[in-house]
Amino acid sequence: MNGYEVVLANGDVVYATANSHSDLWLALKGGSSNFGIITRFDVATYQQGDMWGGVIVFSYTPDVLETHAKAFTNFMDPKNFDDAANMAMFLSYQNGSFAVADSIFYVEPVPNPPVYKTLLSLPRPLSDSLRIDNVANLVAGFAEAIPPELAR
Repeated sequence: MNGYEVVLANGDVVYATANSHSDLWLALKGGSSNFGIITRFDVATYQQGDMWGGVIVFSYTPDVLETHAKAFTNFMDPKNFDDAANMAMFLSYQNGSFAVADSIFYVEPVPNPPVYKTLLSLPRPLSDSLRIDNVANLVAGFAEAIPPELAR
């Protein structure tokens, strides 16, 4: 069972799951510890084989940013939910230039899953590390997208 043991502001200790204190459980999934102090969390695990993912980086332009915003909105729309998909968008500035980067992972070894169609239709990325590989190698590749002065 997935859940959080949380000390609330009034000192009460509760265990939040999808079935008990579900509003708190949902808020904690995206709100960090803003709703109490998490003293324990339980997460179901499973064996993960190869998967598809990586980082794709584009030069910043207003059109690229708008397309990314639409792609992210489309990705987050509940009607497009895909439990194998994960995505994060980053704006960065280094060496005098802005860039828009996306970390995208799909837990199945399926290249270019439909959930990312809008994003992957953008032309001319500066870099693209998308591939099928194991989790460790994909995460190591993600670290390569971090500017060296921030990786220390």
